[in-house]
Amino acid sequence: MAVRTDLRLEVVSRKDEILALAREHGAHNLSVRFPRYDFYDMPEVEFLADMDKDSSLLDRANLLGELSDLLGVQAMVFNRESLPPDFAQSLSADALILG
Repeated sequence: MAVRTDLRLEVVSRKDEILALAREHGAHNLSVRFPRYDFYDMPEVEFLADMDKDSSLLDRANLLGELSDLLGVQAMVFNRESLPPDFAQSLSADALILG
């Protein structure tokens, strides 16, 4: 399955909205990647973020829902600090930095 070019363009064109939503939910240093999964029900877009220390799991869940609604696709939000360093680095390697 190829990455949808229109989805990449949608994310770039809505960068300011995405970053505003992230800030509202305690996320910063946001990057995005477009995984190429061949499985049904896998996210079409993955966001990596540094979450504020006082943000909750509910903040991240709400951010995930709002990003999915905004983009009209299934999204995933990863907190870099909760990932093993090697895995976080591999996800970040092909990610587009939003801010």
